[in-house]
Amino acid sequence: MEAAATTTIPEAILVEIIVRLPLRSIARLKSVCKQWKVLIESSYLRRVFVSLQKQSSSSSSWSLMFGTDYPYPIAEAIGFHGCSTWDLPRSLGSYIMPFQRYPNLPTRSYFYRSSSNGLIWIDLFPTRTVGMTFYYKTFVGYPVSQQWVEIPPPPHECKATALVTRVDEDGVVLSFKVVRTCDPDPDPYDQSVVPNNMGMYEWRVCVYSSETQNCMEAATTIPEAILVEIIVRLPLRSIARLKSVCKQWRALIESSYLRRVFVSLQKQSSSWSLMFGTDYPYPIAEAIGFHGCSTWDLPRSLGSYIMPFQRYPNLPTRSYFYTSSSNGLIWIDLFPTRTVGMTFYYKTFVGNPVSQQWVEIPPPPQECKATALVTRVDEDGVVLSFKVVRTCDPDPDPYDQSLVPNDMGMYEWRVCVYSSETGAWSFKRLLSSVPVQYTAYYPPVNVNGMLYRWERIVDDSAPGSLLAYDFFGSEDHDHCQVIPLPLPYHEDVRRCLTTSGGDVIYIEILYGRLKVWKLNNNKNDSGSSEWWHLSGEEINLVSVVGSDFDCFPMAVNPFNADIVYMWSVQDSCLVSGNLRTQEFVVHQELESWRNSEGCYSINTYHSKGYIEDNHNITTVLMLSQFVLPQWMDPVPCLPN
Repeated sequence: MEAAATTTIPEAILVEIIVRLPLRSIARLKSVCKQWKVLIESSYLRRVFVSLQKQSSSSSSWSLMFGTDYPYPIAEAIGFHGCSTWDLPRSLGSYIMPFQRYPNLPTRSYFYRSSSNGLIWIDLFPTRTVGMTFYYKTFVGYPVSQQWVEIPPPPHECKATALVTRVDEDGVVLSFKVVRTCDPDPDPYDQSVVPNNMGMYEWRVCVYSSETQNCMEAATTIPEAILVEIIVRLPLRSIARLKSVCKQWRALIESSYLRRVFVSLQKQSSSWSLMFGTDYPYPIAEAIGFHGCSTWDLPRSLGSYIMPFQRYPNLPTRSYFYTSSSNGLIWIDLFPTRTVGMTFYYKTFVGNPVSQQWVEIPPPPQECKATALVTRVDEDGVVLSFKVVRTCDPDPDPYDQSLVPNDMGMYEWRVCVYSSETGAWSFKRLLSSVPVQYTAYYPPVNVNGMLYRWERIVDDSAPGSLLAYDFFGSEDHDHCQVIPLPLPYHEDVRRCLTTSGGDVIYIEILYGRLKVWKLNNNKNDSGSSEWWHLSGEEINLVSVVGSDFDCFPMAVNPFNADIVYMWSVQDSCLVSGNLRTQEFVVHQELESWRNSEGCYSINTYHSKGYIEDNHNITTVLMLSQFVLPQWMDPVPCLPN
C-alpha cells in the first residue's frame, strides 16, 4: 500500500476502534478536525468507552492528596496510575506542576485546595507580597489535559473550602461551584460562634458558579487518508492495540505507507538503554536508560520489560542473562532449572520484550560462548533477519590457531552461527591477522550486520585493535578486518567504544582532555589512509567541569553523537555533556531526571561497581545498546 486509498470507514467501526485506546490517545484525536471533535465528545462514544472499561474491570488513575495550607506545597499521600483507562506514565500530582501559564513558578507557590469528579481547584501566587489581599489566582480544571478555567477573586476575604460538581446520569460534569468560607464577623456576637434566637449557628460562604456546556452527536464517514493522519499521531503502544480490531485495520497499520508517514513525523529518537555486559553470576542491569518519548510513550525503562518472562513468570532474577541487542531485538539466556554439570541446560530467546514477541533458539551443536546478535534491515529500517553468533571453545591442541598462527600467518576465529532465515546453526572459520581471544571481556558493538570486537594484546604500549566481520556478507568471504585504534596511545588513557546513528564512536580521556573519534566506514572507497577521524575539537574537561574532575567515558547518546555520558570518580555519579556547546551537567544524587524529550534514569549502584571492576586503564569500556526501533516490527522467524 504505497498510496493513500479512498476507502471510507463507517462511523460505528470508528467508534469501536477509538474506544479501545486510552483516554490520553483519544484526547489527541480531538484536535484533528471538527468532525472528530464532535464524534469523540458525543455521549454515544463516551457510553461505549465507559461500558467497555467496566466490562474489563478497569479502573482509573487516582491520588490521595494532603490538605495544604499556604506554607506547604502540593503533595500526594498515595497514588495509582498506569491503568488502561488513561494509561498515564506518572502520578496525577506530577501533572499539576509546572503550570503552563506560569512555567517558572517555584513549587511552594502552588496550593491544592479540593477535587471533585476529576476537576481540581488550585491557588497560585505568581508574585506573593505580604499584606496584599487576593494576590493569588484561582484555577479549576484538569491537570492531565491542561484545561483550566480562571476563577475571579471573591467579593471579600474568605478561606478556601471545597469544589463541588453536578453530573448527569453518565457521570459527565455539567457544572461546578467553588466554595469559600467567609472570615468571621468582628462582632462579638458573631453567629458562627454564638447561636441566634432559634439556637442556630451560621456558616457564611462565598460561592462561584460555572455555566453548563453539553456535547452534540454527529454521523460521518472518514476517508482512509485522514485515518492515516490520525493514527500516525498516536504512540506505538496505542497503535499496536488497533491491529486487533479487524483485518482491514491490521493491513493498514502494517503497510509500508503508514510506517513511513509515522517515522517521518517522529524525531530521530526512541526508547533506549545502555546495558551492562553480563556474565552468569550477574543479573540483567541497565547503566543508563531513556523512556517516555512520543514514539513509544513507555512508562518505564526497557530493562523492566524483560523480567518477568511470560513463559517462566516465577523464574528468579539471577536466572536471566542479557547478552546482546541489535535494531530493537535482544538476546537473553534463561536457566529454568540450572544444574551443575549439565551441558546446554539453558534456553536462548531472541525477541522484543516490550511487545513480548520471542523466538526460542535451539542449542548450538557444540560448547561455545555467547558473542553477539546481528541483524539485517531493509531501506526503511525493518529487521528482515537476525543471526546469533557464538564463539567456539578453544581447541585443546597446544597449536590452537586462535592463538598460534597458521602457515600464512593468520589466526582463526571459530564461530557457530544461527540464522533466522534457515532456522539452523552453521560453523564458520574466520581468519584474522591478530590473535583472537576466546573470552570476550566486553559485548561487541554491531552496526548494520557488522560486528566489532575489541582484541586485547599483550603489548601495553599499543591501543589494541578492533576485529570486524560482516555476518551478512558473502559466504565465501572469511577474512576479518583488523582496525587499529587511534594513535598516539598513552598508558594512562581512559576510553570506551560505542555507536551512535550508525557510526562507531571511540572516546578517549587523558589527563582531563576529551577526544571523540568516528570510524571511517568508507575508508577503502574514499581513498583515505586513515581509519579514524576526530569528530570535533579536543575539550579540556578541567576548564568546563572542574579542576578536580576525574572521570571515565561510558557512551554517547544512540541518536545524538554530540551527547556524551561519563562517570565521575570523585562524586560517584553520572556526568552528561554536549560536545557542541561544551555544556556539562554533574548529576549528583540524581537517579532520574526529565526534560521535554522524556525521562532519563541512571543505575548509580551498578555503574559505580562497573567502573571499579574495570578501572584497569588498559581496557576499553563497552556498554551494550538496546534501542527500540521507530516502528513495531515483528520478530523474524520461520513460517512454522
